[in-house]
Amino acid sequence: MNHSNVIVVMTDQAGVIQEIHGRNNITGLECGTPIADEWLPLNGHQEGWAYIGNNAYRYQRFDLSHHSGSLYVLHLHPDKTNQDSWTINSYQPKKPYGHAITGKIIGSSPIISELRNTLLEIAASPSSVLITGESGTGKELFAQAIHYCSKRAKGPFIKLNCAAIPESLLESELFGYVEGAFTGARRGGRTGKFELANEGTIFLDEIGDMPLTMQAKLLRVVQEKEIERIGDDRPTAIDVRIISATNKDLSALISQNRFRLDLYYRLNVVNLHIPALRERKEDIPLLTSHFIQELNRKLGRQIRDVNDAAMALLMQYHWPG
Repeated sequence: MNHSNVIVVMTDQAGVIQEIHGRNNITGLECGTPIADEWLPLNGHQEGWAYIGNNAYRYQRFDLSHHSGSLYVLHLHPDKTNQDSWTINSYQPKKPYGHAITGKIIGSSPIISELRNTLLEIAASPSSVLITGESGTGKELFAQAIHYCSKRAKGPFIKLNCAAIPESLLESELFGYVEGAFTGARRGGRTGKFELANEGTIFLDEIGDMPLTMQAKLLRVVQEKEIERIGDDRPTAIDVRIISATNKDLSALISQNRFRLDLYYRLNVVNLHIPALRERKEDIPLLTSHFIQELNRKLGRQIRDVNDAAMALLMQYHWPG
């Protein structure tokens, strides 16, 4: 065995690196970042293949009883590309595992560490979740992490931006329609987002932009756990967890009669607020290093870091979102 190609990594419960031993320069890994982009377990989750950058690694995982995390022994296989490592097992993963998604939440600040722990608690609950925060704070990433860390991880994660769909099309997008429901309806009808998300999670982004008429229909879905396709008088039962997100003050919208109070209570069973980067500036150096590594891999560059003057500007900036 070539021991120069072996790295030992300790992670927390969310799969975020806490310690690295070995030649981590061959992986580009650092503490506070995800251990891998995607995984292919071969024996439960205890061994298999891992994607890290452009390389394939055979890993062994050991759960630590005295530590709320795991120990990974990674063996670099330079003769195999990432694609090769999946192909030889005749398997192409359709979705990343929960700890890989959670690990993409970059940061080691107390705020981010607490958010990771809260996220895992929320994932263990079946309740609806409302994620709040400014644009650009990563609300969709947190929604994905909740889904892939939950018991619904094997089910679909379906997303819809309520602000991006015209009001006239929103109902058919959410609930679908049957053939002949209206002029121009697709032959065979169309399956809506809620049905596509059955036994999984639907992520309703920009929920504050949903028209009042649709809010009433969404409330019925939440209460009855069933949908009605347009043109169909028979309800269809669904088993879907709802995660909503907004960058707006829903309390203000409620006082302006632009958002239903009863729907708000149904969606906001559990609240997760994502702070803006200006509230966790200690994560800026780690984020900077992460994005430099990503661009190095994409562009074939070898930039190591930014200079002190540039970092000072990044730290001084009042980051929105």
